[in-house]
Amino acid sequence: MKKFLAALAVILVAMVVVSSPVLALSEQIEEIQNFYDAEKAVTKVVNINIKEEDLEKLKLAGYTLCFAKNVRDQYNVVWSSSTDYLPTNNFTWTPQYEIFGSNEFIKGVKVKVSTGPKAMELGQTIQLKASGVFGTPEKGGESNTLTVINDYKDIHIGVMQEYTDINGKLQVEPIYNSLIPEIKGTDTLNPVDKVQIWFERDMDTGTMIENVKSKKIEVDLTKANEATVMYADEEWEKI
Repeated sequence: MKKFLAALAVILVAMVVVSSPVLALSEQIEEIQNFYDAEKAVTKVVNINIKEEDLEKLKLAGYTLCFAKNVRDQYNVVWSSSTDYLPTNNFTWTPQYEIFGSNEFIKGVKVKVSTGPKAMELGQTIQLKASGVFGTPEKGGESNTLTVINDYKDIHIGVMQEYTDINGKLQVEPIYNSLIPEIKGTDTLNPVDKVQIWFERDMDTGTMIENVKSKKIEVDLTKANEATVMYADEEWEKI
């Protein structure tokens, strides 16, 4: 993969030079730097190892393996849940987001999208029109945030994100839904590369939550691209 990306970078350099001979050298360097910055941020990986004795107990008791993503220092939606976990599992995600609006936040209920979703990138701004329809995202928002200009009325604002689940399937599911409706005006949301992992019975993907009472672990990938955790003897630990 790294060789492929490196080759792609070389092609990008050639395209910049050939197609834009008058482009300043500083701009060419910035173009290349942006490419490598994007490469570094592409994929985050969490490896989840489960002791076999614990796994058998969890399966017999009907527990699901759950993930939630940090937004506004909150974990309030089950991003992914699965009963298909094995002794060794991998969960990955990329910075691909979608914004949406919903009419409610009810603990224990699955998120219902009322308007959108609309694809967005960090650092972009989007308008929720008076009609209740999202416009086209544009550059100009704060870096590392999704900015919504709400011209509609009070509404819950939510975020979806792309990930590859422990079965290797690409998914896009909600990671956040505001606890209370957002009033008209400008609203910013800051997805952070931290995930919360835990086991819980009868928990579906997309379920709105407030406080997880089960034993859990937080994995911080804001300054790293990969981490490994272990669940053994009913305890979580980072390894």
